[in-house]
Amino acid sequence: MENRIYITAAEILSLIVKRFVGNALLRTSLAIDVFNGNKNLIKNSNPIRGTNGSVALIAAFCNSKKEYENITNLANTFLNEQIQVIIINNGNFIPLEVLKGTTWLQRKNQGRDFGAWKDVLSLLDSDSLSEVILINDTCEWNNESLMNFLKFARASAKPVICATESHQKTRHMQSYILVFKSDSINELFEFFTRVKNWRFKRTIVSKGEIGLSRHVLKKGLDFAVWVPFTTFALFKMFKSLEVQVAINPVNFLHREINHEFKFKKINHLHGTAKYE
Repeated sequence: MENRIYITAAEILSLIVKRFVGNALLRTSLAIDVFNGNKNLIKNSNPIRGTNGSVALIAAFCNSKKEYENITNLANTFLNEQIQVIIINNGNFIPLEVLKGTTWLQRKNQGRDFGAWKDVLSLLDSDSLSEVILINDTCEWNNESLMNFLKFARASAKPVICATESHQKTRHMQSYILVFKSDSINELFEFFTRVKNWRFKRTIVSKGEIGLSRHVLKKGLDFAVWVPFTTFALFKMFKSLEVQVAINPVNFLHREINHEFKFKKINHLHGTAKYE
């Protein structure tokens, strides 16, 4: 399609309808999710002992050996950096032998990543931690790309780091990988005391992902972004203006991100990984 810098009346109408429907669905989700509690849904009682220093909490939806291998690759990268690893699986797969050096927890699938992180953080002592990494299994990383992100995070002067930020609804960190260090760890724990086992994705994005970003900013803590939303990205967006285009880099710039930063954002669909 030829590049253009205008938008048609039909596209404007479509945008209005989509926004109206989206807002209605969000209000419905928020209203229903009000009734959910924050009960810890971890099924097994594997003890979490001696967690201190740096810890990575991997929230997973693992239902197959192939998906388990992706998670162990993530875990090994962290273990090689002397980072403790706790894996919280919202799926049904149970490994015959847990990767040495990791803690594997099974959890009822409610609340998704934020519910999984909530349950584990409620069992940890914030005062013993110097770095908390929240990560899920919706990205395809290689060792080099994940290490480059960690190097960026640790070199940053800011206490909170994300790989990408989104400008959908409002500016916020995308929560598939986040690093909290120094004073931000106490604020992280404070936020998660208010997280519930939300059922709907719209609630989780609004109250979880966007809510966490607002909490960080409200506390006077800004966040660093590894993948910048560059002038080039803005130029590309306006040159191909469509109502389907969202200002969301992992969707809109996925090819550029994969080429330069070497990771891919994926979605789980009926037990398989699907690229966004």
